[in-house]
Amino acid sequence: TDNTLDEIKALHAKDSSIQYISLTRNFGYQSSVLCGISFATGHAIVVNDVDCDGASTDADCDDNDPSSTIVADDGDCDGTLTASDCDDTDPTSTVVADDADCDGVVTADDCDDNESTSTIVLDDADCDGVVTADDCDDTDSSSAAVADDLDCDGVPNASEDFSYVYVTSPSAYDDASYNGADGELSDGFVPPGWGVNNDAFVGWQHANPEFVITQAGGTSTEVRVWVLGASPGGISLPALISVYPGSSGGAILASIVPSAGGWVTLPLPAPTSGSVRVVVSAGGEWTMLSEVEIN
Repeated sequence: TDNTLDEIKALHAKDSSIQYISLTRNFGYQSSVLCGISFATGHAIVVNDVDCDGASTDADCDDNDPSSTIVADDGDCDGTLTASDCDDTDPTSTVVADDADCDGVVTADDCDDNESTSTIVLDDADCDGVVTADDCDDTDSSSAAVADDLDCDGVPNASEDFSYVYVTSPSAYDDASYNGADGELSDGFVPPGWGVNNDAFVGWQHANPEFVITQAGGTSTEVRVWVLGASPGGISLPALISVYPGSSGGAILASIVPSAGGWVTLPLPAPTSGSVRVVVSAGGEWTMLSEVEIN
């Protein structure tokens, strides 16, 4: 672009001892020097700074480009000065302008670009510090984490105020009864990798599970049951789940035939207080439940 080649050709026309090599494109400083050395003849070879930017070859990131940075200011020679480069020893690192906390996540994808340990938008859409898999609603930063509200109904575990008692005799893998304030069973057998809702199992048995839920106070309008879906291991969906008033007898309040695993909701016909009895008719040899609640 500065007519260097034309000038050298003119010198060569006057003095044939002045030779030149014209490359097809910019191959970089080292390749260009190696090419010159391979064609050079004589007793000595001197490599000179050809871009004349004032930086000697060994201190210049690109000695064919007078606008290139120098090593003292740009250690990795990626074109970003040290003060603006997140890692000036790595030419692939992010730049401070795009990644203020230099955690490798650009500002647009970082929940807090001033905090290198913050979550990223891909894993935490609402940027509340709880990753998607552990968040009840990852579009709402005010929603609870699953660890604090296992059923994600907006009522913290510690405020779920009801208790369970088995009516049928449980199998060896079940708790005979549990009374507590968090609405969860505990100390049950959980097969490896099958920890639904981080909970123990209400019923895993040949007999049809039947149990009573007792509220500490107030009224509720629905019963919910977490059902493990059918699996090749012989687990079947329940054939029917029914809810009755009180601890025994009474006309049926609600029933449902589950079509898939997950939360199954049984709306109650009217606000109900006290106790209800939940009866599960097994769909096969094994029926597996995880959590039962009344809301």
